[in-house]
Amino acid sequence: MRKEVSGQPIQEQRSTKKCSKQETDYQIVENGLVGVGTFGKVYKGTYDEDEVAVKEIQMGRKVKLTDHQIREIQIHGLLPGHKNVASLLAVSIGKNLRMICNYIDGRSLDEIIFEEDEIPKILKIPAHEEPYVALQIAEGVAHLHDCGIIHRDLKPENVMVNTKRHAFICDLGTAKVEQHNNLSVIESMMKPGSPIFLAPECSVDGLDADYASDIWSLGCTLAELFAREEIWETEDIEFELKGHLKNRKEPDGLKDVREPFKTLVRKLLSYDPKNRITAFDAVTELQKTFDWKKYEQYKDLTSKPGFRKRRALSAPS
Repeated sequence: MRKEVSGQPIQEQRSTKKCSKQETDYQIVENGLVGVGTFGKVYKGTYDEDEVAVKEIQMGRKVKLTDHQIREIQIHGLLPGHKNVASLLAVSIGKNLRMICNYIDGRSLDEIIFEEDEIPKILKIPAHEEPYVALQIAEGVAHLHDCGIIHRDLKPENVMVNTKRHAFICDLGTAKVEQHNNLSVIESMMKPGSPIFLAPECSVDGLDADYASDIWSLGCTLAELFAREEIWETEDIEFELKGHLKNRKEPDGLKDVREPFKTLVRKLLSYDPKNRITAFDAVTELQKTFDWKKYEQYKDLTSKPGFRKRRALSAPS
């Protein structure tokens, strides 16, 4: 269950100078530094006896929270927990801001696909396990859409997979809230999505991202998982890629996707947004592709057929 941490509304926390420290029952383990980035540091810790990652954002008079960070905290506050969406468990406000998140002992799907020679064997995804990872990604997207949230930047880089093949959708900093009555989330001024994974109606026609554009990005992500190839064989995003999209060319990576997954991915990559299936439909189709009795180790990671009884959101007209 999500912990509630008291404090000022996040919209007012652009400067932490006026914020008193909010205590949470987490601890950083000894020698727990696991990474350093432009935003700060990541430590391994414990929270309610669970293993967590503690992201420390170094604050100061000249360093304030970005809109991306504020949005991510806000949107996580709207979301009920889900096994395939990385969770923000709590926030600690002091001299620096600390975000307590799931600890994911793994790598991004992008690294697993394209840096296979550099990752440990335990993290490699054999072909027969690809459908389980795909199903979890679709489950995560379906959950976001069911909560009225559009991710806007789905891609392998924003999917983490751990050593048990448990997949998590990450990075909600550019997400859009389509429907919510309880909180006004700060609007992002950033353009949605990474160009390679951006739906044609957004890239070519300049339309805003919606559920259907998330589905296109989901299709690109699953195509790269199944094919182990980049979805587009081009580095010229400004001209060549937009030309492909204008001419409705089938994505290059799709040719190496095996059946029955190629048929599914084609349904996700329809150039007409109204013809794309929903994330819920993708979950249903992926559930039909494997023998549940044969793979009992996955029963806790995904929903068995018939388990999900949710309303499928159609693409906005």
